[in-house]
Amino acid sequence: MMLSKVLFELVVISVSPISYRTSASAIPIDGVGLEARQLPPVNTWVYQGCYSDPNADYRTLMFSGGRNDTMTLSKCSEVCGANGKKYAFFGTEDGKECWCDYSLRPRGGGVKVDAVKCNSTCAGDATGNTKCGGPNALSVYRNPLIVEPASKPIVVDPATGTTWKYDNCYLGFRGAVRTLDLRVDPAAGVTIETCTSTCASLKYTYAGLEYGHECWCGNTLHMSVTSAQDPSVACKQACDDNTNEICGDIGMLSLYMKA
Repeated sequence: MMLSKVLFELVVISVSPISYRTSASAIPIDGVGLEARQLPPVNTWVYQGCYSDPNADYRTLMFSGGRNDTMTLSKCSEVCGANGKKYAFFGTEDGKECWCDYSLRPRGGGVKVDAVKCNSTCAGDATGNTKCGGPNALSVYRNPLIVEPASKPIVVDPATGTTWKYDNCYLGFRGAVRTLDLRVDPAAGVTIETCTSTCASLKYTYAGLEYGHECWCGNTLHMSVTSAQDPSVACKQACDDNTNEICGDIGMLSLYMKA
């Protein structure tokens, strides 16, 4: 009986409860703490995480919504959603800055980082309970009601019947050499449809869209195919005249060719 009692006590000791840490910030999920996933929506905007913003020349979110000492998450969401704007994302940085965009832009080095990088209290929050990014870091929110812009695999010009096929994202120029020769200005504004239609009417083989509002035509690519870039990184800018479509980027062409 004494031996059985000893064995029983050993078994009880071996299965004694394990102590788990329950701090939300100590449990990373996809690079951010659990508390990040539990942040409440801001109006209709849903928290996406903390993103680095290391490049002042090519920001993770490109359009400034202002910088002031009264910044809050709600104010930034209102700026980025005002006047019929179709920005899919807003982000706050360094406690005082507001940024908006149609897409997240990783080209400048912006990636999701740990939530502790977004540790700046919103300057306009008297309670001190909300965070508005951090130094070179954005607290990013997305509006799920807005669809991010996209390229079109196939475009058919109704005027000429010409079919255009999306090729890739290319450097728009290198030094003084441009990928396509001729810049044109479609009367109805620059979209994928108006640019390809204009280049078709001028008998060109290639059409390219750049910087959200430029349309280029040509019969020859003056840049090597090695200038092709990853479109998920390099061509992310919405067309000014149709924010559901992608029109290249800064120095980058969304290139279409006759099928």
